[in-house]
Amino acid sequence: VEPDMLPGGGRAVEEEIAAREDDDRMMALVREALDGREQLALWLRCEEGMPVETITQVLGLESVSGARGLLQTARRKLRAALARRHEREDSP
Repeated sequence: VEPDMLPGGGRAVEEEIAAREDDDRMMALVREALDGREQLALWLRCEEGMPVETITQVLGLESVSGARGLLQTARRKLRAALARRHEREDSP
């Protein structure tokens, strides 16, 4: 049986593998760029869909901005890490 003949085979399989590789690279970047609390806040927000106010309570954050500030910091760090990665990949 040829792989292209299998249900979902062919190009879709290659795209799935590429998507998983992208996910793996992004998770490695998250682990590299963010501290544990930032990683957890980002996970709770993006993967669990938890409201920011609930994340603030779960993490026991006492600052005025709570999880909102923590998430903004995490996003800023990830953008900077992505920019550095792209610079390295684009360098000869």
